[in-house]
Amino acid sequence: MSVFYPDNPNRADRVQQLVTQIHAIQNNVLTYVNGIKANCDRAVQYLDSIAKHAGHQTVDEYLQAAMAELPQNERENFEKLKQDLQSHDGFFDAATKVAGALMCIASVVGTGRSAVSITVKLYRTHMLQLTVLAFVRGTALIFTGSVDSGMTLVRSAFGVAKDAQKVEGIGGTLGKTLRGLKRFSEVIGVLGPTIDALALTADAYVGSQQKEQLQNAIVELCCRRFSVKKLEQQAFLIQLSYGDAKAILSDYEGFLKDIENEKVTTQYVNQKMEEKLSKAADEVKKMMQDSDRLSDQKIWSDLAAMDRASSIAWTVEDPDLAQILPRLEKIGIKSAILTEREGGETSRLARVGTVPVPVLYVRVGTNIRNRAASESVCAAKLALNYKGLPYRTVWLEYPEIEPTCIKLGVSPTGTKPDGSPFYTCPIIYDPTTKRYVSDSLIIAQYLDETYPETPQLVRKGTAPLHLALEDAFLTIIGPSLFQLVLYESWVLLNEASKPYYKMTREAFVGTKLEDLAPPGPKRDEAWKQAEASFGSLLKWVEANGKDSDLLGGDSICQSDFIVGAYLIAAQRTLGEDSEEWSKVMGWHGGKWKRFMKWLEPYVDESM
Repeated sequence: MSVFYPDNPNRADRVQQLVTQIHAIQNNVLTYVNGIKANCDRAVQYLDSIAKHAGHQTVDEYLQAAMAELPQNERENFEKLKQDLQSHDGFFDAATKVAGALMCIASVVGTGRSAVSITVKLYRTHMLQLTVLAFVRGTALIFTGSVDSGMTLVRSAFGVAKDAQKVEGIGGTLGKTLRGLKRFSEVIGVLGPTIDALALTADAYVGSQQKEQLQNAIVELCCRRFSVKKLEQQAFLIQLSYGDAKAILSDYEGFLKDIENEKVTTQYVNQKMEEKLSKAADEVKKMMQDSDRLSDQKIWSDLAAMDRASSIAWTVEDPDLAQILPRLEKIGIKSAILTEREGGETSRLARVGTVPVPVLYVRVGTNIRNRAASESVCAAKLALNYKGLPYRTVWLEYPEIEPTCIKLGVSPTGTKPDGSPFYTCPIIYDPTTKRYVSDSLIIAQYLDETYPETPQLVRKGTAPLHLALEDAFLTIIGPSLFQLVLYESWVLLNEASKPYYKMTREAFVGTKLEDLAPPGPKRDEAWKQAEASFGSLLKWVEANGKDSDLLGGDSICQSDFIVGAYLIAAQRTLGEDSEEWSKVMGWHGGKWKRFMKWLEPYVDESM
């Protein structure tokens, strides 16, 4: 007869919760790695323009010529690092080009000792950063099932690190970072006994064997969660750094055009770029040295806060930090991984359960594949990306929205003129809470409340201000830009959505879409109105200070995403390289160009 163990259900719930958390953190790592790749790819586009300004046909040709100007030791070491990384993974092609470009530009814009000093400083910091990125990228490959490729890259990173540690000025910093990453790489595999969800949960109410298995699973999963969280923070910091690098190359491209148009002098540009590059190098080094942000105790505190915010966290048998660290030191590299391998055997921990992710229902609309045709959808996607929350998207055409909402039981967001319910997208379904939520602001508030460990968009006590700002923007400022892109938006729609969109929008604006802002004096006047309207928005932004670029002040808030969504929609319909979009980016001394740079890390191809 089996003995009843009353805490086994709590243990089983804790196992499931830890796996859910680990999957979420792993997905964050993948999101950050994708963000790094996107930043690098975009930076290379700027670099292509820079190369052509310098009289070269290709980026490679430009870099080859510029690298010849670097000190021999730095040049040879960097080339070796680049070859080592690129031989294992094409991901590093863009990353090493960006690093090389910054060093090359430093040698061009600097003078005498200044040029050498900044170049060497950038060389040291990027040797450090690329080495750490090799670990992050390798483990990301493992998470997605490319175990052999990932492990090869991780092992290669250790070889690269040995060379990098010899570089004067980064050995100590890299050594500390490597010790933490080495510990992580040894936790990639499954820890201890096999964990099978059915064995652990089906009979969770009885049996000493189940009790022991569940207790072991909790300890092992806590170790894994700690390690993955540490990697997540490294990935996040590197994404920020490459975002800064992209911005520097964008600025330099713009400066070169200004020199060509005789708007600024070469001396002015060199001085500005020298300042930017020196600051960037200092920030990367500080980022890697910032022991407080990446300390074991800080990671542990973040995880504890995550558990405190949960209504189901049963942490009675969790190991503490003093127990986890020695255990991690003893673990050897294993081959199994947390995620399910494509087309292969499901790993042991993956069998604890496939973790459901939130589902975002959006309007697809555009004939550009899987691209949303709604500003509010862009705002919701920006919020999810900013928080690093994984989600899958269900695309709907305009006529499908109402029947889908009715079928799912989603509440309407308003009332039509005839008094009938009005349904809109986006809608988010969270399988964790089994709730449907619609309306961008309400979605942001829900995500803040449900996932408190993520960056907050609607800070406590500010909801009324966001509501007022959103209402003012959508009724006064947004429409001034909206009228300029409404017809172009309709042109981009899929045929299934065009009749509905045209009928409803023409009823709203009281004229045919093609007559709203056609080329000529009427459109010119509309552009003047739009610029004046954004001048009012500028006052709201600069209420935080003249140097502020955000409504949220020092950090992004939900209202920034509402404004950003309209600008993204305008960029999409007008064309990023169009004269009209360039006009918007030049308004108010380039304020909105700087605003868009804040949003770039959270914009994806579906917007």
